[in-house]
Amino acid sequence: MEAHEHDIGRVSHAFFQGAFAQVALRTIHAFPAMVALVKELSLQGVPLVLATNPFVPRASVEQRLARAGLSFNNFQDATFAENSRFLKPSAYYYEDILHRLGLPGRDVVMIGNDAVRDGAARQVGIRTVIVSPHKGDEAAAKEARSFLWRSRT
Repeated sequence: MEAHEHDIGRVSHAFFQGAFAQVALRTIHAFPAMVALVKELSLQGVPLVLATNPFVPRASVEQRLARAGLSFNNFQDATFAENSRFLKPSAYYYEDILHRLGLPGRDVVMIGNDAVRDGAARQVGIRTVIVSPHKGDEAAAKEARSFLWRSRT
């Protein structure tokens, strides 16, 4: 049986909107202090990129954002399956983002929660801090704020 791109896309869409969405909604939780930081920076006009590992379609990322009280409007750019060619921790993933932004790595700051996947941004010159939500949401947000403040000077 020959698989057609349309059929694969339809099945993939059904999976991510159905079973995957139900599991994700029960298991993925937002961190309120980090959400507040994103909203604050967005309101200040700081260009933000949602650099989530793009193995899920845009609609799934949109659902996760909505669950956190955010939307794509809070970000200048976002990665998802339809607009990405590489996954974390590939340096090419981060190079693609920099290319879309038209910025060198030294002008970008990465706040992540995974030392391997997010730490890979350093390979292309992006200043990176890894925060640990395991320390607590408020502590992670405080660490991110501190890093951002130091990065501006």
